[in-house]
This record gives sequence, C-alpha cells and structure tokens, in this order.
Amino acid sequence: MTSEMDRLRLPKRRHDDDEIHVIEEEEYIKKELKEEMIEIDEPDPKRQREDSGIEDDTDDITIVFDNTNKEFPNKRNYSYAGMFEEAGGISGGSLTGTFMRDFAADQHEPVRRPLGCTYDESSKEWFLADSANDAIRILRKDSTRGTAVYCDLKYPSALVVIEPGRYCAVLDHVGIRLYDYRRESFLNLVEHDLRKGFFNCRGLGLTSAGDLVTIKQSQTKPQILFYSTKKQNDLIKSIPYDIPHNLRGHEPRPSFLDIAPCGSKDRMVVTDLGMGTFSLYTLNAKSRELKLEQQFDCAGDTDDKFQFISGAKFDANGELFITDARGHSLKYLSKEGTFIQKVKFDDSFSYVSNFCVNSNNELLVCDRRDGRIKLYQLKAKDKLDLYLDTLLEPANL
Repeated sequence: MTSEMDRLRLPKRRHDDDEIHVIEEEEYIKKELKEEMIEIDEPDPKRQREDSGIEDDTDDITIVFDNTNKEFPNKRNYSYAGMFEEAGGISGGSLTGTFMRDFAADQHEPVRRPLGCTYDESSKEWFLADSANDAIRILRKDSTRGTAVYCDLKYPSALVVIEPGRYCAVLDHVGIRLYDYRRESFLNLVEHDLRKGFFNCRGLGLTSAGDLVTIKQSQTKPQILFYSTKKQNDLIKSIPYDIPHNLRGHEPRPSFLDIAPCGSKDRMVVTDLGMGTFSLYTLNAKSRELKLEQQFDCAGDTDDKFQFISGAKFDANGELFITDARGHSLKYLSKEGTFIQKVKFDDSFSYVSNFCVNSNNELLVCDRRDGRIKLYQLKAKDKLDLYLDTLLEPANL
C-alpha cells in the first residue's frame, strides 16, 4: 500500500538541533492521478461516503488517524482561567506574558514571514510554518535555530498535529502534506492540480472524527472544506463560509481557524482578516454539520476591538485567545466571544500572525513582520504584583 502512494522518502538521520538541513530526495514514487479525482475547484455535493454509497477512486492510506481508545490529539491541556486558579484564585488581576527567549533570531538562516505553528505535547516540540523559506521548522525549548525541513514545500502557512509524537499535517500552496517526523518523510495527502493555479486555502484544523478542515479563499464565495485523513485527495464535504450581511461590500479573507473538542461536539473559530470579524461555530464531527453560533464585527482600536485580527486558539474550557497583529496585542475572550482583558507583556509584544500555547502555559508567537519567533511564560498576577512590576520598569527607576 505504501509503495502505491505519492511518497517522498527522506534520509533516516537525526538532525543536529542547531543546524539547518536541506533534506535531499532519496526516492520519489509518483502515481498518476486518476481522471475521476474530485477537484477542489468543483466540489461534489454528493460526495458523502456514509450516505451516497458511491465507490470512490481515491487511494487508501495505511497511516490512519484513529481516535479509538485514544485521546483526541488536539485536546487542550491548558486553561486560561486555570492560570488564575494556579495563582491562588486571585481576582481583579491580569494574565501576563514574561519574555523568555527568541528563536532563529540570528542572520545565518533567519525565519522569514512565519504564518502558523503548533505544539506536540508528546515530542515536546513546536512545528512552525517558515513560509517565505518554503520550509517547516522544528523547535525545542533549548533550540537555538531549530531544524529546518525543506521538501518541495511551497509557502507553508498552517500546521496541525495528527498523531502526537508521530505526524503533523502541513498546508501549503501545493496541497496538504502529512509529515512523519519519526521516519522523516512526507506523504501528499491532498495534491492540487497546479495547472489550475495554486492551492488557495488558509487555516488548518482537525476534528475529533479525524477530518482535516481548511478554507478555500474566494472574493465572493469562500468554502469550508473537509478532507479525509484516511484517503488521498478525498474531499468529503464543502460548506459555504458565512459572510456577514452588513459587511458584504468588503472582501472576505477567512485566514486562521482553530478546532477543539467541547463536550459531545467540536467548536471552531475562524478569523477573517478582510472583514475584521471572527466567527464561532458548533461542529458535529461525525455528521460534519456546522452551525454558526455568532459572528463578531470587531474592527477598531479600543481594547475590545482588533486593528488587524489574526490567529485564534481555544483552551480546555472553550475560552479564546485572539491576536491583534497591528495592535501588537493578545486578547482574552470568554467562550461566548466577549472581551475579558488584554494580556500584559513585559515587552512590546509583536506583529503576530499566529501562536500556540502548551500545557506548561508557554506561549510561542510568530512575528510575521520582523521574522522572529518569541517564547513567553504566561501566568496570572494580582494587582499588587502588577503595580510592583510597573515600579521596576526602567522609566520608573
């Protein structure tokens, strides 16, 4: 089965952490795509495997996401409100971020225009979309520059862990690749026909049923796409993206999404850079029914608004962090999407495209404008601690 798939085998060697490696092709097995393959530009609404009974021509993949007796890989092991509980249940305080370090800040092999990142709680590694370098970068907490992986990637923009300690999915301009970081190999899970232009999708999430979700960009009719992780080029479902009626004169640019389990169903958040909005959905992962809960028109320059909205992440309780790239800020919102507070940082923060948080309450952010990857320690502080912090600022000494 494996030999029948579009697979790129890579040298089986461990990377020295602080070196950059161009992974060279050892063997590339190419299987001709079948004529009846479903194209992303013309999704078939009848393509529902459970209901249609139609045999499809896609290839089975031996690497299968299986959540049987396994914890959902994107289950959140952190809680924004829990940071207050860890601090003794303080009230009237604030979430804060203490700068810890920069990754890849030197000029030898700088990160260029990073867009997305994710964290693997099993391998204890961050995976970063080093977009303008056409690479992904793997970082550990003690890394200097990390390990850069090049494998014919074309402007990767988003990643999500499929199986902790083993696989992550990478979205780029060619399609969606499955990266096996034990074997150091790639599999083309979704391969777009480049004769029709690049794979114009943004954002990548994983449902609790094991589907990958991304958003096809369009000036008029963006589509939320569901792809199987069990078969190649298997577009399962396409759902129109909800464009706010009062903003239909603007060009939609849904660009970042996050999916997290919430009880018996999943929740999804989508941020729209063109309209300055974010949308909250309830997702039945099994039936793939998506219900819009609420959309927020949040463009503005006050604390509860966003000058240029960007990445978003749920926590274990369904509460949200959303970044404001132009406003150089991170904002904490309730599960209903209402503003709670801005996170206070001990530096100027960054022009953040996206970010991720791990179970140690460590925050990794992608500074798209300056090409920096910064790590912060998140914690809650009470009013007295915050006041003492201000007294220690250089301007007050």
